[in-house]
Amino acid sequence: MNLDDEIGVYGRWPGKLKAYLKKPDGSLKVADLRVDDKCALGHWIHEEEAKLAAMDEYAALKDLHARFHAAAADIVALADGGQTEPAEAALGKKDFRVLFGRLISALIQMKNKVP
Repeated sequence: MNLDDEIGVYGRWPGKLKAYLKKPDGSLKVADLRVDDKCALGHWIHEEEAKLAAMDEYAALKDLHARFHAAAADIVALADGGQTEPAEAALGKKDFRVLFGRLISALIQMKNKVP
């Protein structure tokens, strides 16, 4: 797993969500977003659990990744339901921004621990 690539992938998510809110075209699926093992990073997190579970950095990354997916799914669900203003508010909330920042930080920490 190239965690540098994943940092880039997740770094683009706020912009991706913002674009989706402008045009909720169904390209993002709530059911797919809500689970944390459909993306490349999620596959890696779950496949490597036996090897990495003892690491604090791993536990943090796993938790933050799952929480990020749930938050993104909530935003997309609002947009899909025509609730653009609440979706924009959720995306702009401090809670989401902090969660996003912590996820990126956890990815960087894992990158520094995993060869």
